[in-house]
Amino acid sequence: MKLRDALPGYLAEQGLPGPDIPKSPIDWVPAFGVNWPIPNPPIRASILPMHDAHHIVTGYRTDAHGEAQLAAWELAASGPIPLLGWVYGCLEFGLGLLQAPVLTSRAFYDGCGCRSVYSLGVQAVLMADIQELRVHTRIDAPQVRTWRDHAAYARAIALALAMPIVALPLMAVVMLQRPTAAAIQ
Repeated sequence: MKLRDALPGYLAEQGLPGPDIPKSPIDWVPAFGVNWPIPNPPIRASILPMHDAHHIVTGYRTDAHGEAQLAAWELAASGPIPLLGWVYGCLEFGLGLLQAPVLTSRAFYDGCGCRSVYSLGVQAVLMADIQELRVHTRIDAPQVRTWRDHAAYARAIALALAMPIVALPLMAVVMLQRPTAAAIQ
């Protein structure tokens, strides 16, 4: 099944609006029993299908723990991550380490040796078969942990600790970004 065909059903199953619903300028993220406002710039909408592809491929839910797990997985997986993905990912990873440290850490290590789909572009990801995306991400490949994985985990924790300090200026930069042709394709 193509991702574009699976995505509307997946989003409905998760209680999320469909991909064609206009997005509001603010989104709400649950953490510690409180919904927190975060900016929802147009660039985020342009990369969201690829993020959602990762949800489908990994099986991580879209609740607070699942988002933290996916953030950990995306930070560990090789391949480019858009600036917005780094900002949100580090914040979610940090929250995940506080709320569900074992799940979040396991997800990080599961992402080591995998590849993200961000380098493929939105259109290629939407047109890809889910099994093709599983092969591309190497989600089913056996993983062997190395010292590099542990070093990457330590770097990710350092980024998660530093992100709240630098998040506000970065959010200002992100809000001013426009989707590039490469991100939309």
